[in-house]
Amino acid sequence: MPTRRRHPMAELQEGEVLHGHEYDGIQELDNDLPRWWLFGFYFTIVFGVVYWIYYHMSSLGPSPEQEFLREMADAGYRVPSAALQGVTEQDLLLGVVGVLCAIGALIFAELLRADRSDS
Repeated sequence: MPTRRRHPMAELQEGEVLHGHEYDGIQELDNDLPRWWLFGFYFTIVFGVVYWIYYHMSSLGPSPEQEFLREMADAGYRVPSAALQGVTEQDLLLGVVGVLCAIGALIFAELLRADRSDS
């Protein structure tokens, strides 16, 4: 008759895994993390470091600006380099905020019109 394999945690005694802390009657156990979880954790750290070095620290990978210009060129849209001279991130942000405010005003006006027609 084959014997069933038991989980390794089933063989541990309670005193071996207790951490010594107790909160609200719940005892904290000191169990190791599963190896697959640790492998995934370490993999994400290594991947993040390699990604950061490749795309942000070296000239090996395209920068976000280079990638954007390449995609625009593939789509047939040419951005004149003179148009980008002197444009700062703050200028772009102010333009986006202005567009969002205009969209918000249109939505608010539509809601007011719909509310008046319901009354």
